[in-house]
Amino acid sequence: KDRDALTMQQNTALWLIDNLAIRAGNEKDTSEEADTVGCCSMRVEHITIGTDEDGPTIFFNFLGKDSIEYKNLLKLRPDDDDRALAGEEDPCVSFVRDGEQPNFQQVVKNMSKLTKESKKSKTDDVFDKLDTASLNKYLKDLMPGLTAKVFRTYNASYTLDQELHKLDDHPLQKEFLRTETTQLKFYNDANYQVAILC
Repeated sequence: KDRDALTMQQNTALWLIDNLAIRAGNEKDTSEEADTVGCCSMRVEHITIGTDEDGPTIFFNFLGKDSIEYKNLLKLRPDDDDRALAGEEDPCVSFVRDGEQPNFQQVVKNMSKLTKESKKSKTDDVFDKLDTASLNKYLKDLMPGLTAKVFRTYNASYTLDQELHKLDDHPLQKEFLRTETTQLKFYNDANYQVAILC
């Protein structure tokens, strides 16, 4: 039973790290540093499980690295195009990626078990059987060299690639390619999207 609980926590944490580009998080002396949080150090108080007209939601609210506030409502994409567009323009809303809906449903169940249904207090860790070192050991056992940071690096690289490919069909493509300065501006704008993600 303990092994099943650990596996559930590992898989849930990895899904969050992969899909939201949340840092794994490291333990630190909180008396000397800000109370920053990563996936493995999230507490019950940082998570709110809910529902809206589109289905289940998970709201995250904590201080990330460099004391940057992380507020994000993870939810299913609305069928209504206007509401979907409004959500895409809201920096505090993330839609579940296409094909990930069944996994998201399982993650919501798991997070509910780890927060609402458990007897944990709001200051208890969500992933109480997990820390960054054990998560990375689990990943290295699956594939040598694999760590939680690799997921973030992949997501950052993928996002930059997607942003740069927007130039292919961009109506102002000639304007962006006109000078080194405009090319650099386009690249910096693309890189800014990576910074938002990671």
